[in-house]
Amino acid sequence: MPPRPRRRPSDRTTRARLASVLALCLVAVGSTSTLPPASAHEGAADPAHAYYGILGANALDLTTLTGTGVTAVSLEVGWDRLEPQRGRVDPVYAAQVADRAEQIRAAGLDVILDAGLQYPPSWVFDVGGDTRFVNQYGDVWQGQVGARVPDAVFNPRVRRAQNRYLHRLSAVLDDGPIAAIRVGGLWYNELHYPPATVGDHRNSLWAFSPTAQAQSPVPGYRPGQGTTEETAAFLTWYLEEINDYGMWQLRHYRRAFGWRPTLQLLLPGWGVRPGDVDKAVAGGLRGATRGELTGALNEGLDWAGLLPRAATVRGHNEAYTTWVDAADQGTDPVYESPVRHLVRLAEPLGLPVAGENTGTNSPEEMQRSVDRVHELGLTGLVWMNAAQLQDGRWATLDDYRRLLAP
Repeated sequence: MPPRPRRRPSDRTTRARLASVLALCLVAVGSTSTLPPASAHEGAADPAHAYYGILGANALDLTTLTGTGVTAVSLEVGWDRLEPQRGRVDPVYAAQVADRAEQIRAAGLDVILDAGLQYPPSWVFDVGGDTRFVNQYGDVWQGQVGARVPDAVFNPRVRRAQNRYLHRLSAVLDDGPIAAIRVGGLWYNELHYPPATVGDHRNSLWAFSPTAQAQSPVPGYRPGQGTTEETAAFLTWYLEEINDYGMWQLRHYRRAFGWRPTLQLLLPGWGVRPGDVDKAVAGGLRGATRGELTGALNEGLDWAGLLPRAATVRGHNEAYTTWVDAADQGTDPVYESPVRHLVRLAEPLGLPVAGENTGTNSPEEMQRSVDRVHELGLTGLVWMNAAQLQDGRWATLDDYRRLLAP
């Protein structure tokens, strides 16, 4: 099956660059399957029970992984390719997907499925209602490949189309087990609204299409205007809505694929930290507080609100950071690294934590990522991505093998 890049080559370091920007911002504002059961998260990680994977593996020669310690690779699917016409599965592409899944299993590796909701077919934008996110400035979110996603947060017709697609994909892959599924559904299949900055507009909040406004507790409200009570009501609703979409995905992936797969809830960025919501409300959502400057509030990264709900969903679910290597900016909950903060929130809930690197792909980044599996008791690490491991300019597969050696 031809490779489907998770993001364009020119965007390989997007998250890493953003991590550096957020670090500066924080300083400015104040300084069977090898996937384990949830019980494996208790205490420090046992390397024998942690899983190690590779993303972007559709074209990877699986024989190169023999003896490396890698136990899982990704199977990346494009919704636009599997269902190019509404309700019609492309049989040739479906066969390629099923064959690749079988190749992975035959190599003794676990399949980590990326269903490809971030690659919607064009017909999804015509299902009715407002199918694109709109911010308070009237900007309509378009995005590039992998980020050109429909508004499944506020539009139930988009969700219905996604649900039908997941069941069709499940039927394609019903010949063998799926060890894990990447769950996020939005930008690069992560769970977050579009970015805070679009063109010359900063502090974007993405709940201003007519469809979204019809659901708002304060329709007509605009950031920087209104009372404190209206601001609080809007922001609370805005965060709850994207968390509801995350919960919807967990439930519907379970219905489509059953109880066996681990659902990796992909949580990017720095996350909303203690005090961020109160400060933003007090500031009238004008974009001047820490949670707005980092983009965490704008993108809806409310992990403290989401994880207690995610922990109630049956099956093995993981809080999964896409910034596992990001550096700590301090030792308290406001400034600790994203992965450390996720562990702080998830551990009392019995919810395991895993993750992947941001994407600079240096040997130092790989070392830090593997070290954090051991230090923080992570259940797994997935390296982003296969192409960089093989071209010799960044951390290599030999580096990965060395770090995973018992």
